[in-house]
Amino acid sequence: MKPFLSILALLLCLLLAVPALADAPGAGDTLYVANPDPADRLNLRAAPRPDAVSLGKYYNGTPVYLLEAPSAGYAHVRIQGDSPEGYMDLSYLSAEYVEPAFPILTVAAASGAAVYRQPSASSELITLFPKGSSVCALCVRDDGWVQITAIGYTGYVRSDLMTPQLSYHRETDSSAVIHNASDQSAAYTVQVSLPSLAVVSNPDPLDRLNLREAPDASAPILGKYFSGTIVSLLGPVEDGWVKVCISGAATGYMQSRFLECGGRPVQSAMLDKTVSAPGSALFSAPDKSSSVVAVLSRGTQLRVMGAWGDWCHVLAGGQTGFVLSETLDSDYGLTFAPLGQE
Repeated sequence: MKPFLSILALLLCLLLAVPALADAPGAGDTLYVANPDPADRLNLRAAPRPDAVSLGKYYNGTPVYLLEAPSAGYAHVRIQGDSPEGYMDLSYLSAEYVEPAFPILTVAAASGAAVYRQPSASSELITLFPKGSSVCALCVRDDGWVQITAIGYTGYVRSDLMTPQLSYHRETDSSAVIHNASDQSAAYTVQVSLPSLAVVSNPDPLDRLNLREAPDASAPILGKYFSGTIVSLLGPVEDGWVKVCISGAATGYMQSRFLECGGRPVQSAMLDKTVSAPGSALFSAPDKSSSVVAVLSRGTQLRVMGAWGDWCHVLAGGQTGFVLSETLDSDYGLTFAPLGQE
């Protein structure tokens, strides 16, 4: 009888262990930052120990993606696709959804805030949010950068371009952490949707969206913009059209059905170009008599948002402006002819 009881007990233990194993987090799972105090932040560390260098302090509700099964009390994680990977204390992560406690930041700089792939101005420039744009902060770093997310974009911006400016130190920034403690989920949904901003979203990635002088399909075309371009909405949608402004420099009308403003990620189709002519100027408008924003040396990398006849509307080193298409390495995508027929 004793051997039978021993075997029965062993089987019972194994059966009880199955749910625990099934519930154990593993590679590919998503966990959420869950500090007991929502005003606190969780360190993403360079190594799985409490004294390792912090790569950033993350707010409650941040989703993290497990790169491997947790061990020794730490989870090897990544925040978003291009964020640095690191380690988080497993005791402050939850498999259940956690209400976000992200601070809401506003772009204060008149020139807008450039969003970079990594916390460095030498990394890839993703886009630029114009002055007055609202974004959610995922984390604060001790090197002057914050990781933000808004309307499908996630990246890093300089904290001195935003308001309020978050402090890396816990004791001085708790008041800036929660803006709507009574209903954080509602605050997050509203801010991420950002009804004042939208992203150009062409069904065909080779297509470009017309910016027209008037809300009419026969109105003159000012520029043609690639998917991924951020626009500010200047009014309500009327008869399928909405008035927009791009980087504070280009105003006109776009068809609302080709704009995404609900937070769904949009794959960027903006073109990367290189300045091929020495001493090329970045102008504030598509006009040689307009003010010069910067002088661009040969080899400077640009990101083209849209084509404007002989000009193109670009992002250059965290600034926006217009350059003559003839000063770039190729004119593919920069003329008004349909792409593929140029």
